[in-house]
Amino acid sequence: MLLERYALKLRKNVNHANIFNININEAEFSNISIDGTDFEMSNKHSKFEFDNSSFENLIVIYTKPAVINTIEGRNLYKFKLGYVKTKNSQLIVNVQNWDVVNHLNKYQGLIDFIDIYMIPYDNIAKIAVEYKYNSISLGVLYEVIKDILIINFIDTGIDYNQKLELVKDYFQTDFENTFNNSRKNKKIILYLDTVNNGSETINSVKTEFSVKSDITFENAFSYLKTVSNDNVLRYSIKCEDEDFKTSSIDGYNEDLKTNEWSKPARIQVAEENIQTISDFLRFQ
Repeated sequence: MLLERYALKLRKNVNHANIFNININEAEFSNISIDGTDFEMSNKHSKFEFDNSSFENLIVIYTKPAVINTIEGRNLYKFKLGYVKTKNSQLIVNVQNWDVVNHLNKYQGLIDFIDIYMIPYDNIAKIAVEYKYNSISLGVLYEVIKDILIINFIDTGIDYNQKLELVKDYFQTDFENTFNNSRKNKKIILYLDTVNNGSETINSVKTEFSVKSDITFENAFSYLKTVSNDNVLRYSIKCEDEDFKTSSIDGYNEDLKTNEWSKPARIQVAEENIQTISDFLRFQ
């Protein structure tokens, strides 16, 4: 199981001591059996419409969040997203005799599940989402998790849209592992900016350094500091990740620290290892 980490956090310049008031209402869920497995499913589902050749409707429902572990006084919750992709009009046939056995409509389709784990802290939540190719788009995922959080976890006095945001959760330490394990296209890029009155950029020259495959992030960052000067206002450190895509973090010269990367942290879990998942969601 491949998990990606996200974070629910306060928006910039918003202060709040505690955003959570956990209230999971039993009456909002019903016991449903699917293919011999019982689920406590929410009584309401979310529906999204698409102009897509393979499906036109995406129906998403979720199971009741349940505490599966406690770490340092914080509960680890787990729930599942069940999703079904349907069509408004499609015949299902038996290819042995071409008899029509059913007529697929917007209420009928194959169901699959995504596991989600979450640890709420005072004013942030760490969330691990199971990654499945071609399952639920990021926009739909954000919208569904938002609704689940508002109904079951967020204090009723907090306006989610005004005060909170769900973001990809990635830190320098995560990128270090990606960079150190990469063996292709490791680079340091400096943007040499000429400025007017310290604010307006007049022109910019990009200087690119390729580094050896066995160079660690620590060594690359140390070298970056030695070649940096007053004209270097921006920089990037790049490599090719395990998905054969360019991964990078960007920063600014005033403190030579790294900003968050645009990809969530990932972890591969062979089976549901509660301790590994809890450590993955530990607050940093």
